[in-house]
Amino acid sequence: MISEYHGIHFAQASSAKALFDYLYLRKLPPAFHSWNISLAEELRLNLDDFPEADREEFARYIESSEIRKMKLILENFRSTVWRL
Repeated sequence: MISEYHGIHFAQASSAKALFDYLYLRKLPPAFHSWNISLAEELRLNLDDFPEADREEFARYIESSEIRKMKLILENFRSTVWRL
């Protein structure tokens, strides 16, 4: 989204895109390779109230990226904080 502040235009990422970028650029903790941890808890991310629309957008970014690391992160979120 392009916004303007005092005549200056700037791009603002959605919550889902910001989360994707943060996790893509971040080195994951060694404990992540153990399937018994909640990555969101390990990184102190408050994702319990992440809206469903943002979850779906986040998943779309991951599917289009085809990055294994990101697919593993999504699986972890779905099995821990985003359980149905």
